[in-house]
Amino acid sequence: MQEVNPFVQTTIIRSLLLEQKGIELQLLRLDQIQGPVNGNKWYKLKYNIEAFRSSGKKFLVSFGGAFSNHLAALAASGEQHGIPTVGVIRGEEHFPRNPTLELAFKQGMELQYIDRITYRDKPKLMAWAEKEFGNDAYFLPEGGSNQLAVKGCSEILDGLNYNPDVVCCSCGTGATLAGIALSEKGRGKTMGFPALKDISFFEDALRCFAGDAVATETRISGDYHFGGYAKTPPELIRMVDEFSVLYQVQLDYIYTGKMMYGILDLVRKDHFQKGARLLAIHTGGVQGNTGIHRLGKQG
Repeated sequence: MQEVNPFVQTTIIRSLLLEQKGIELQLLRLDQIQGPVNGNKWYKLKYNIEAFRSSGKKFLVSFGGAFSNHLAALAASGEQHGIPTVGVIRGEEHFPRNPTLELAFKQGMELQYIDRITYRDKPKLMAWAEKEFGNDAYFLPEGGSNQLAVKGCSEILDGLNYNPDVVCCSCGTGATLAGIALSEKGRGKTMGFPALKDISFFEDALRCFAGDAVATETRISGDYHFGGYAKTPPELIRMVDEFSVLYQVQLDYIYTGKMMYGILDLVRKDHFQKGARLLAIHTGGVQGNTGIHRLGKQG
């Protein structure tokens, strides 16, 4: 994959609240990486694409829900590199497709749907997939999250000309959070904002991806999932839309919006020391916002 240097793309967030609390907040704009794949997905796919090329396999298969940023990014990467891709989608097929799946389909991804019960049973799901796709398939887990993805995400802060006290990251599978926490500039400073209710899932993921020491020193704030994955109540929608107007930065509702809501709420509650320098990671994925609006996913 092409080399990029997104680190000049930072946005300083200024507000009366931050000024009153003496907090500095910068937003690392991984959403501004140029090309068909941006955000944290660029890093998660970087070494997986290399591994696929050396594997002798003929196509890439991965898994996700109907709003999966990962599958959209994988489809874009497959189109860019001439790699056939297959997305195994949790749940039933619906028409018209939401914008995320329609984008993936237009970029050449074959979409296959599987019932939610089978999807939840990961050994059963993999047994089905191996039988369905055979030995020519290179399998990526849900979210593209494996040790190669963590390796890529450990490079997110490389070259950053800023020394934050806290690095804030939204998380869905924990691989991006683990990579940042493993990096030199993230070690001991990383704070995760899960989009899911189950905090123990992220604690286990951190131990698996980064080891016990990193898992212990990484903070996870479990108060801003808004009821669970893809739950987007009106107060969250309102904050994201207002943020877009104020700063000309579009957050996504599922991940970065929840993270930013959490950061500002914690600032309001004096969670951070006065004078603290915060870095928030914009992980991309804003293409899913159109689908959230269209389906009216509230509550």
